[in-house]
Amino acid sequence: MFSEVTQSTFKQYFLPEKTGINSLVLHDVPKTAPKYGQILVRIKAVSLNWRDGIMAMGTYPFPGPDALVPGSDGAGVVEEVGEGVTEWKVGETT
Repeated sequence: MFSEVTQSTFKQYFLPEKTGINSLVLHDVPKTAPKYGQILVRIKAVSLNWRDGIMAMGTYPFPGPDALVPGSDGAGVVEEVGEGVTEWKVGETT
């Protein structure tokens, strides 16, 4: 059975600059409610692939954000659903 989580922050790995994977920083960020059409997923597993690596080194050949949260693939449990979401329910796995 899924139980509601009431934390107001969560942990996030963040790559503030593209100088390599060693520049990853772990910090707390505020938990905000999902907006229209969005869901909030509590991540249980994530993978980093070649794209994450070349983005971290600044060698990705296409434009992208100056700072990013790495993680090309992930899986978890739906924690909240935003207005207008009909295909996901709280407690489902992604």
